Amino acid sequence: MAGVAGDWRGGPLLPVYTVIQKRVAWLFVPAMLLMVGWVATDQKANRVVPSMSTVPSTIRAQDIRVVDGDTIALGAHNIRLMGFDTPETYRAKCTFERNRGDAATKRLRNLVNGANTLDVRLTGRRDKFGRGLGGLYVDGRDVGALLIEEGLARPYHGGTRQGWCDGT
Repeated sequence: MAGVAGDWRGGPLLPVYTVIQKRVAWLFVPAMLLMVGWVATDQKANRVVPSMSTVPSTIRAQDIRVVDGDTIALGAHNIRLMGFDTPETYRAKCTFERNRGDAATKRLRNLVNGANTLDVRLTGRRDKFGRGLGGLYVDGRDVGALLIEEGLARPYHGGTRQGWCDGT
């Protein structure tokens, strides 16, 4: 009688409902783990989404790496600074744009390094490139407003960006 479904002696075949339960369990557990991981991570970069809890209470200049005029890195997270746009440095379309982008990057680096206080405020949202969105305040002033005042940035609130290669 060995091998009969439901055989108490442990034959090779199991009752049909037990087989189904095991298959469902093998599918259910990984699916739940994937869902939990999907909610807790950034799907684009497969990294934990930065939140206010991941930002240290005291931020020092050496904690921030300036990527370009409107992007910083805080730890492993790139943060797109909101409310303004600076010329591109990596994919500049003309020499004027590259030079202005380099100037904006240098100015932002100088603002960060010369600050008495630094404050990073994250929104918890991401842009289309997977960067966290937030603001950077140097000695209580929004760096975007400072760069706009100095002619190194333009106001920007999403949508199509204006080009920089017309020389204005």
